[in-house]
Amino acid sequence: MERKIHYLFALITYPITILHLIFGHYPQDKFISGVIFYTAAFIIYITLVYLYWLNKTGKRVVMYCLFILAILCIISIWILY
Repeated sequence: MERKIHYLFALITYPITILHLIFGHYPQDKFISGVIFYTAAFIIYITLVYLYWLNKTGKRVVMYCLFILAILCIISIWILY
């Protein structure tokens, strides 16, 4: 049941966000970067949800992926500012 909720959340928010970008009157470059970013985030989210429910090793892989993602976010904040 929880797995279906995660997939449902992703499948509902993806088209809503894309429609927001389409009808939000964003400049062409912001629109393209927004679609690319959200599509990449969507793919990563779906992949991590799938791996999490795959088996016990998948849960460990998801934990390591989220840790690496957090470290990358912290490093990118230091680099950009």
